[in-house]
Amino acid sequence: MSKRKIIFLIVGIICGLALLLLILSYVLREPEENPFENLAGDSGQEEQIDDIEVLKEEFNGLFQNTLVNGEYDTSSIEKVAMDKDLVYTAYTIQEQKEGKYDINLNIPVLNVSNPVGDQINQTTQKVFADKANEIILGATEYTIYTIDYQAYINNDILSLAIRATLKEGDNPQRYIVQTYNYNFVTKQMVTFDEALQIRGINLEDAEQKIRNQIRLANKQAETLQNLGYDVFTRDPESSMYDIQNSDNFILGENQRLYLIYAYGNTNYTTEYDVMIF
Repeated sequence: MSKRKIIFLIVGIICGLALLLLILSYVLREPEENPFENLAGDSGQEEQIDDIEVLKEEFNGLFQNTLVNGEYDTSSIEKVAMDKDLVYTAYTIQEQKEGKYDINLNIPVLNVSNPVGDQINQTTQKVFADKANEIILGATEYTIYTIDYQAYINNDILSLAIRATLKEGDNPQRYIVQTYNYNFVTKQMVTFDEALQIRGINLEDAEQKIRNQIRLANKQAETLQNLGYDVFTRDPESSMYDIQNSDNFILGENQRLYLIYAYGNTNYTTEYDVMIF
């Protein structure tokens, strides 16, 4: 065998061994770490975590200033205004005043004749309508204010969600959500754990799902904060995320359960978290 052939043979063997080692290293390599591995226990929760922005988009798409009653018979329910629906738009105001305000308001009323219905309407008046009056009558800085709502009836439960955005002068904008869930039979408000039971969802599983998503949302916020952005951060261990303290929710169409943590209810922020069960 000539010297040149021997050299080619050696080079071929070396290349073959290198390729074999490359294949073996690929097959035997350690699996890549899943960054969400400690945040979700099963594939369903991983999907929930991955779709945070999609969930928010779905929730925001609900607000059409209407009541969806699902063909529920409301004829036996005593109303305040017999010619109106159980939830209707009491005030619609769309007005701009240069240098003062820009408002687009759809303020609902719960048309149920009992003390609970009265209390709900009083709360709506205090949280939303009084602010509108304050802006119209004496805004001291340019203010942008919007209000809309959506209501559903599932079996004996009426759910109403009211959403507002508020921007006053140089203050950061706020995203505000207030919800009510009323049982026509018991004539009482429905709690979140009762809503979970209606949906057949285990309370411990629901709380774990909540904590998982809050941990990821906070991780994303901290990443932005480390990059120099001024963002709202969460405390994933806060008791506000306990089931018994989670009271901002609605049963949507076909009993789709939306849980909302709207931090703008008490802070100057548009940050919020939505979970769907």
